[in-house]
Amino acid sequence: MTVIAFLPYLVAAIAVGTLVVAIWSLQWPRVKGTIDVSIFDREWEVETTGSETTLQKRGKFYLAYSYAVEGITFQGSRISPLVEFDWQFSSSPDLSSANDRSKWYRKGASVDVSYCPFFPKWSCLEPGGFAIGFLLGVVAAILFYAV
Repeated sequence: MTVIAFLPYLVAAIAVGTLVVAIWSLQWPRVKGTIDVSIFDREWEVETTGSETTLQKRGKFYLAYSYAVEGITFQGSRISPLVEFDWQFSSSPDLSSANDRSKWYRKGASVDVSYCPFFPKWSCLEPGGFAIGFLLGVVAAILFYAV
């Protein structure tokens, strides 16, 4: 049996783990926090495919928030507990998830911060994040079929 044969099982295990964390994060305790940094920036990005190089503007969102758990102050930057999708329509940074997030999370705003009860430094603003788990599940199903 080759290493390729184990790939669908590996991807399926990661998908299940991701979904377990997504479900678990919905039960995390919450505290009030404050947005310290909220920057939306339009940056140039170079993409190279084969012999073709393209240059386009991408919207980037930089976030930092602070919160306290049992008198200890932490800083976080995650919106989802694991992975966030960064989408952008066409080549317009103004039609992107980064732009949407910058409007939602403003500097100085009070936010609910969910944190892991066993490791309070691991936090997020939006518990869940099921999309990556479902996507990995689809990839695993395709790999099971293909391999």
